[in-house]
Amino acid sequence: MGKIKILIFSDLLTSPSLLESSLEKLGYSVIKSVNDYREAVRIYYAADPDLVLLDISKERIQNGIRIAEHISGDHRSAKPIIFLTSQKDRELFEKVKHVCPSAYLLKPFDQLSLQHSIELALHRFATEISSPSSGICNSLNNNPEHLFVKKDKKIIKVPTQNILVVEVESKYCTLFSKKGKFILRISLKELMELLPSKDFLRIHRNFLVNINEIIEVDLSNNTVCVGDRVLPISRIYRKNIANKFLVLS
Repeated sequence: MGKIKILIFSDLLTSPSLLESSLEKLGYSVIKSVNDYREAVRIYYAADPDLVLLDISKERIQNGIRIAEHISGDHRSAKPIIFLTSQKDRELFEKVKHVCPSAYLLKPFDQLSLQHSIELALHRFATEISSPSSGICNSLNNNPEHLFVKKDKKIIKVPTQNILVVEVESKYCTLFSKKGKFILRISLKELMELLPSKDFLRIHRNFLVNINEIIEVDLSNNTVCVGDRVLPISRIYRKNIANKFLVLS
């Protein structure tokens, strides 16, 4: 499973190293800490973070607000935002509120409150653009390279390239990935719209497979081998499978 990537904007000199260390201990990947508005925007588009953390002071609050306005205003690539500050006055909060951050965290913070704020921010942002009952919080900007899925009380980033098989049963889809399985309350049709179509192939009414992970196709027995699983091919999908591969003989 891929790590959740976080971009930090900080107008303070001492805070980033402590913040980076805390995030890394929690298992997150810190892209970079920057203190320049233009550089923050450049890296935001270049690195495609999953979340932006704005560590701001009262004196330079406008820098953080400018970045938040830019990110939230670009609906094609908007991401959840967390404001982090040591200022507890109401005036500062009112200035930040209009950009609708996903969380607002006061310093000094501990690792548990930081982790909860990040998970809450991801959850809030994701449920704004997806069905909260599905168990899937798709990639926060509809990025086909990964999905965000709910498991227990966590939101986990799952690269689509790591998904081997999707199995359908009733109203549920089970993702079998290289790092585990995830049960989602979502239809296969909805899930297929989220996955990169070039990489996934339906072989049966109950199965979708990652083409790149297929080891063997047995057309005489109508089966496909993916990892350590042998799956059936339905008659109606047999032709699609045969046409999908360039076979050398």
